[in-house]
Amino acid sequence: MKARNSIVPCALILCLSLNCAAKGNIESEVNAFLIKQVEETGAPSLSVSAGRAGEVLFSIAQGVANKSTGKKADKNTQYRTGSVSKVIGTTAFMRLVGAEKIKLTDGIRQYLPYLPAHYDKIQIRHILTHTSGIRHYRYGEYGTNIHYPTLRDATKVFRDDALLFVPGSRYQYSTYGINLIQGIIESVTQKTLSEFMNEALFIPLNMSNTELEVKGEETSQYAVGYRSFMSSYQVKDIDVSNKYIGGGMRTTPEDLVTMVQAINSGKVVNDTMRNLMLTVPFPEVANDRALGWRWLEYKGVKAFAHTGAINGFVSFLAHFVDEDITIAIMVNQDDYDYTGATSYKLLEIVRSGLEIVQQDDN
Repeated sequence: MKARNSIVPCALILCLSLNCAAKGNIESEVNAFLIKQVEETGAPSLSVSAGRAGEVLFSIAQGVANKSTGKKADKNTQYRTGSVSKVIGTTAFMRLVGAEKIKLTDGIRQYLPYLPAHYDKIQIRHILTHTSGIRHYRYGEYGTNIHYPTLRDATKVFRDDALLFVPGSRYQYSTYGINLIQGIIESVTQKTLSEFMNEALFIPLNMSNTELEVKGEETSQYAVGYRSFMSSYQVKDIDVSNKYIGGGMRTTPEDLVTMVQAINSGKVVNDTMRNLMLTVPFPEVANDRALGWRWLEYKGVKAFAHTGAINGFVSFLAHFVDEDITIAIMVNQDDYDYTGATSYKLLEIVRSGLEIVQQDDN
């Protein structure tokens, strides 16, 4: 299931473009910050990574991946992505758009004919921007433990329900909607989603710690998820076969940063497809929603990003455009409320370190 190519160490390459002493200072400051953050918030572990100009700058973890065993987290510890998997899936999907095998204005029933007739007006761009009218979870559906052998089976939960609105006329976040991208991928490529993701993204980018979370296929690299930083209770077991693209992958911050750096350097899609992916198709009703991605702005700092939350885990991935800096954070605790503050602190540390390097070079 998992792509298992070796990752080429970037330390030597990094030292050619970033003063090694400055790199060490940045890593030291990040490490100290993470130790303090784990202590103050009680999070089991925090794993972070940052990148710039096509390179991974650092990947650091603090805390424990498993409270029962005391196993420490490291940069290869895998966390549940939650909804960050939406941008992983979208990134791979855009390769099919770039190859002109799919048009974003195609109707989804062209690829998924088993969907009811009231889905006729839903286009691919609608499900990617949460403007399809397909509902989100209802009570009891979020943390299901039901296994669905195929996406078609998984759609039985919601597909006969009426749409919430005319496609393209409103915005309503819908994991069920965007998860239909899996079916479109499998219809077009005649491959399983796992096969396609490995071939299109995970293997070419050496994202060796990224995979679909298939129940029963666990390794010692998985972090254990916890309900609350006030408790040592593990979260209940779940089955994410109803939402592999919507929220059913495992990865590391370093793999996420690697992916974004590859997007920006043209290794995944060309500039035209990248720009298309980050364009907002329906600004009147969803002015911050690109294809899969969301645009954020905080204190004048603009980023394309996505958050993720799922049983036992929280994640955050953002590329700060003007700074050309990517930050990824993953936590094995499902009510960790500090991802935004943590990411901006990391941005400050990296930005400050890079400014020092530039001054030294001058």
